[in-house]
Amino acid sequence: MRIGMLIVVLSMAGHGLFAQPPENDDCMGVIDLGRAPYCPDSSDPVNTAAIFSNSHATASSIGAGNNPTCFNGGTVQRDVWFAFTTSDTIIDYTITVTGVPGPAGEPALLNPQVALYRGVCAVNSLAELLCASASPGQNRVVLQAEGLTPNITYFLRINDFSETATSPAGSFSICIDKRNPIHLISEGSSTACSGLLYDAGGPDGDYSNNENHTFTICPTPPSACINFTLSYFNIEYNDFATTDQLLFYDGAAALPGNLITAIGGIDYASASSGVCFAVQATSGCLTVQFVSDGSATFDGFAGSWTCSAVPCVVNSPISVDATASAQAIITALSTPQTQATITHIDCGAGAYGTFAAGDNTDLGLRQGLLLTTGELRYAPGPNFSPGDGNIFTADLGSPGDVDLDTLSTLFGNGTRSQDACVIELDVFANTNELAFEYIFGSEEYPEFANDDYNDIFAFLISGPGIAGLPALNNQLNIATLPGTNTFVEINSVNNLNNWEYYRNNEVGLSLQYDGLTADFLGVKKSLTARATVTPCQTYHLKLAIADRFDGIYDSGVFIAELRGGTPEIAVNFNSGVDYLIEGCTDQPDEIVFRMDNPPGAAVAYNVVLGGTATLGLDYTLALPPQLTFAPGTNEIVFPVSVLTDLNDQEGTETVTIMLTRDFGCGLVILAELEIELRDRLRVDINTGQDTVRLCMNTRTELVVEGATTYFWTPVSVFDNPTSSTPLATPAEDGWVYVVGQVGPGCVATDSIYLLQATPRVTIATAATALCRGQSISLSAETNTNGEGLTWSPDDGSLSATTGLTVEASPSVSTYYFADVQVNGCAVKDSVYIQVDSLPQLLTITADPAENRYCQGERVVLSSPAYDPAHYANIMHTWSGIGLETADSLYNIILTATDTFTYQRMTTNGGCVAVAEVTLHVITAEGITIQPRDPLICLGESIDLVVNSTAGGTISWSPATALSCADCFAPTASPMVTTVYSPSITIEGCTFLPMVSVRVNSPPSIQLIDNQAICSGDTVQLNLAVPAAGVDYFWTSLQDPNFSSNDPGLRISPNESDTYTLTASNDCGAAMEQTATLFVNTPPAGLTIAAVPVLTGTHPTVDLAADVADGGGSGTFEWTLAGVLIGTNTPLVGYQPAAANLPAYAVVTYRNACGVLTDSVLLQLLDYRIPTIFSPNGDGVNDVFKPFIQGTVDQLTMEIYNRWGQLVFATNDPANFGWDGLYKGQPAPADVYLYHIRLGITGENLTTSGQVTLVR
Repeated sequence: MRIGMLIVVLSMAGHGLFAQPPENDDCMGVIDLGRAPYCPDSSDPVNTAAIFSNSHATASSIGAGNNPTCFNGGTVQRDVWFAFTTSDTIIDYTITVTGVPGPAGEPALLNPQVALYRGVCAVNSLAELLCASASPGQNRVVLQAEGLTPNITYFLRINDFSETATSPAGSFSICIDKRNPIHLISEGSSTACSGLLYDAGGPDGDYSNNENHTFTICPTPPSACINFTLSYFNIEYNDFATTDQLLFYDGAAALPGNLITAIGGIDYASASSGVCFAVQATSGCLTVQFVSDGSATFDGFAGSWTCSAVPCVVNSPISVDATASAQAIITALSTPQTQATITHIDCGAGAYGTFAAGDNTDLGLRQGLLLTTGELRYAPGPNFSPGDGNIFTADLGSPGDVDLDTLSTLFGNGTRSQDACVIELDVFANTNELAFEYIFGSEEYPEFANDDYNDIFAFLISGPGIAGLPALNNQLNIATLPGTNTFVEINSVNNLNNWEYYRNNEVGLSLQYDGLTADFLGVKKSLTARATVTPCQTYHLKLAIADRFDGIYDSGVFIAELRGGTPEIAVNFNSGVDYLIEGCTDQPDEIVFRMDNPPGAAVAYNVVLGGTATLGLDYTLALPPQLTFAPGTNEIVFPVSVLTDLNDQEGTETVTIMLTRDFGCGLVILAELEIELRDRLRVDINTGQDTVRLCMNTRTELVVEGATTYFWTPVSVFDNPTSSTPLATPAEDGWVYVVGQVGPGCVATDSIYLLQATPRVTIATAATALCRGQSISLSAETNTNGEGLTWSPDDGSLSATTGLTVEASPSVSTYYFADVQVNGCAVKDSVYIQVDSLPQLLTITADPAENRYCQGERVVLSSPAYDPAHYANIMHTWSGIGLETADSLYNIILTATDTFTYQRMTTNGGCVAVAEVTLHVITAEGITIQPRDPLICLGESIDLVVNSTAGGTISWSPATALSCADCFAPTASPMVTTVYSPSITIEGCTFLPMVSVRVNSPPSIQLIDNQAICSGDTVQLNLAVPAAGVDYFWTSLQDPNFSSNDPGLRISPNESDTYTLTASNDCGAAMEQTATLFVNTPPAGLTIAAVPVLTGTHPTVDLAADVADGGGSGTFEWTLAGVLIGTNTPLVGYQPAAANLPAYAVVTYRNACGVLTDSVLLQLLDYRIPTIFSPNGDGVNDVFKPFIQGTVDQLTMEIYNRWGQLVFATNDPANFGWDGLYKGQPAPADVYLYHIRLGITGENLTTSGQVTLVR
């Protein structure tokens, strides 16, 4: 028995050791759960297939994003895979994994974790969508999956985590069911991206006493913004004791530091009831806490939340215009159903005007008229003050309104009004109803509700068929709660009375007013004022508001456009996209005709159907030509279906629907709707952008639209591949793709290129300095085409803060910055614009100050002094004539030269100013002397005439040889050339013109006689300076054809000659000189006679030189190797040292006209021949050869034995020795005969003899 038990134990151990992993150990072996919902009863013993296990599972890998974001430890050991396909009607699911015992008693899975994927089972092809992990020690995990695409396969990855070394793997069940969007605060938490939250009493019950619940919303994946809106709240209120509270925290816990705001509690100024209250959380989680005391219970609250990957959009303040004209108000109020005319305005200054509220405000009306009890400018948010403006100016001190006081007496405590603002209009009604939306707001909410300190307003209508109050002259107040006669005012609508119409705005950002009115339970944020009227009639409308009891806290009423009570047309797009589309869904969309106020009797409207789409071909819509609303009916619905055709190139077509009616005063278009009809689904990334630039290692948000669900690839790039606004973090440049889907099988794709490119920006400007009061253009050169570009500082000196080019008008020196921020990547450039100024007084004055200045007079030009310390870079530049000082000085000295306008340009950085002054100068320009340069012969006279256009007096200097010294036309008779300078005085200015009277004297000649030159040389014969008015003539003794008139004649004769020069002038005087010129010939050639080769120990050489042709007298000089060996002789005998040969002997010949040289080479040939040699290899006398002094270029040596046999021969001068071998063998010792011939440069010597070979 023990043996058997041991075998069983060993067998089980062996089975555990070699157990196989489950079939769904990785994604390729996934278990398909089929179409959701999938939720079998795992407790049924028969239904064992509903139980799964991850025992013995191993870790799998899917490539990018392998480790789910929420898995504890970040590992995927023991993970198993499942798949399911979504329904075509359910998009929100609750996925539950519960550890249960296995069919055979296997342990239940502990600490389960689950991740949801979309994609395909391949590496880098699955995208994690959601993830959830159980709390330690728990066997159940819940995953809320919202917005899944119909008919798409999703994947579940399930494993466990262990806090110890023990594996918690085991069996589990899976339930994939339709998500219930309703949560109670007592449930504790949700990871869903959207949902509904109620108090613990649920939608239909009240909350209980002594509750303390927190509900934490942490969507997965984490979101950038959670928007939470209370559709209504009604909790216990107590002015002076702590009571029920509803609190909101930006975070995953109810920590005081995370508190956003609180409703209720002990603060009597905090409203405990209302509608349309919104908060935002940016941490990724929002915590809602509700605490009740033990005294009373109320309805509680109902709220909803949505999450977004996009950062929260913060509400903006509304804008108001207190200067709006009457026409601007009419424009804001008019519609095709009404025509209004303002008949009276009675408001305090700045108390009324128009308002505009965009998409990012929470007012609830887009535009219209605003009336206040204070000033319009106090109305825009954010709500950071009590709203009284300045306590000394908020009370306008203006009167009230009689009609408002009547209402206060009839229906209130009779408190009189003040600070009234009233606008009255006449309105022509084209329809049977006059209606408009309005919102009343006040700073007296909530603390002065149900008190005497509250303001009043009314909308009073009168006209045909209006049954008003006699006390109000038959005016009817239509500012009432829907379906009642309750006037809307602070005491009738607040956090205690009719709270279903009250909005708490204590933390609002768009408006200052603490409280606002709304429709019932916030179905819309405005109330409707309406009156049944007779069509085609004019009605009087009085819009009035006023303070009561005091004038400090302000109130205001926002009034939208005046319209008829006509139907509205809308579309319910059941496909999920806001256009009609072919072939995407079998469920028709719906055209909805709706009236706010159901008619008391049947009313009919004409239906006009149009557009570019064709009814019956592109779509079906059974609209009658006339639409009738039965009594009590406020909505009529017609299905519209799109017909699929084969033409998918039709583009976008339109369907238009109009409701018209003639109430008796002309056909009026009451409502109009245009619907797009597309032939196929189209998705669009970033509104058609084809490339997104982003910084390296950063991420960017992509926005896609056009479908209801999306899937992005490559999935590894995106944080949420199924989002319409995913964050993309590319590792490299490349395309990303999205598949959009509508319905079960209608898909479309789009792509965009992600380019990792760092933006660049450079500021270009024509100058970086300007003068105060000037502007300069700044241009940004970017590689983003201006995307993400902003300029700063925003101090009013820039014409704009966006755009590639802006105008800067700084008043002081300023740094300007161009910032480019593209998808989180920021760069900037800056430029420093220097703002300069100049001294105020730059006028120029002249010293001396005269009307006219004499030419040559010194003048000082100066300006008022300034402090140079205030103008560090100031510079001056003068333009003018006769400046004596530098043109860069502030003040200058000049010599008056002529009438001139002097200018000084003064600069200081970017400032430039030009000052000028004109000096009128009396000049000698009008003074002339004729003739200008007279020439007379010796003994002659000439008349000198002075012309002066300005007259004056004259005095000549010198007066020598003049007929008069003070006349303007004297006769001059000088004997020599004389310069006369008459002194002419004109208006006190003296001028000294000059004239030179030249006297023509006899001409001058200076020839040099008996000059000697060489043939070919050039020589000038006359050294005298030529004189004007003299004629020169040359002749030659040897050449009768030679002549010249050049006084400075230069000649190059080849033979000696005698030349004569004759000079004569106009006065008849003449002179003549003669000079002889000797011409020498240069030597023609020089040669040295040939010299034979020298021999012997002490050779002697005779050298002879010969000069050809014109040697003439000259000298000889002989050198050998640079050493002088002879002079003054053409013949030289010389004994050179043998050691100095070979060498060149050089002769040089010189005479007056040239130098010649020639040379000859001296060579020595000397030798010795031995008579015995011993070729025994001892290195001494081993070779027989002649020993030569000098070099040879020819050698022949022959050696014979005693029998006449040739034993050795050579003709190589470089290697001519005999080594004693004959035919390669040592020759015998003996006497041998030799014959040797030596030569150098053709000279040969021959010798013969005997030599003894000794062994």
